[in-house]
Amino acid sequence: MSSSNTPALRGWRHLFSGKEREIYYPAGQSTYDSETVLIVATDRFSAYGQVFPTEIPGKGLALTQLTTWWLEQLGDCIPNHFLSTSSVPEMVAGRAMICRHLDMYPLECHVSGYLVGQAWREYQEKGTIAGVRMPEGLQRDQKLDKPVFNPVAKTQMGRHDNNVSWEALQSLVGSGRVDKIIEYSLDLYDRAAKIAWERGVILGSTKFEFGSALPYGGEAVVLGDEVLTPDSSRFWNADSYQVGKPNPQLDSQMLRDWVDSEECHWQPYKLQTPPKIPESVVQQTANRYQEIYETLTGRTLNE
Repeated sequence: MSSSNTPALRGWRHLFSGKEREIYYPAGQSTYDSETVLIVATDRFSAYGQVFPTEIPGKGLALTQLTTWWLEQLGDCIPNHFLSTSSVPEMVAGRAMICRHLDMYPLECHVSGYLVGQAWREYQEKGTIAGVRMPEGLQRDQKLDKPVFNPVAKTQMGRHDNNVSWEALQSLVGSGRVDKIIEYSLDLYDRAAKIAWERGVILGSTKFEFGSALPYGGEAVVLGDEVLTPDSSRFWNADSYQVGKPNPQLDSQMLRDWVDSEECHWQPYKLQTPPKIPESVVQQTANRYQEIYETLTGRTLNE
């Protein structure tokens, strides 16, 4: 898959255009024997598998630089795909990472430390989270006694309401890797939540993706993709957090809420073209990306 406006980058050949990222491999190598890839985060926004015509300024910078910052904090926790940002092409500096080439598992590993998002919707409907029966009387955004691991197959569409059974999880990643993926996911969440709390931020939930580097002489379970970003996580300001009430989020949830609102007037399952995003929503979302980056890292988001 390729895009007509995909930039040509010296020393790299374009491999694939994702919904929000461009992937390259080193020139002079084949896609089969390349041990590294260049991952470029764009400012594109997608929902329900479709890319919107409006971009979010600074999004690619925020996602890339926040991911690399988190990997600095958690680098001793689990093997990950990140190699370098120092030698990326100047045209994509700040929004690109050179990474190990992974064979990604078709799985999103969601971890909820609070009753938020899909976990809250499932609890309201069934009294369960990830299919596990929970105590009665829990409230929206309430902290759970312990974080819950909820795997979602990437082949599922829409809101991903269906849980992945233990048997399906084993078939997706291999029975010998399931325990390691669960262990890594829960440990990453626990450590990241503590780091965020020290900076006045609550990590309500997040998701991780893993792959194998075995074809390239590496480990069987390696952390890949973006890590603990406003697109993959739900963040709240700890000072204003309240149980049982909607908490203002320091992530892209506002944009996702707009997509699901009557104002958007979009029905994705009827193959309608996504609409333009209002400028006010674009700017507020861009501000959220910058705010959570600077709050967590104490750094300024740089081009």
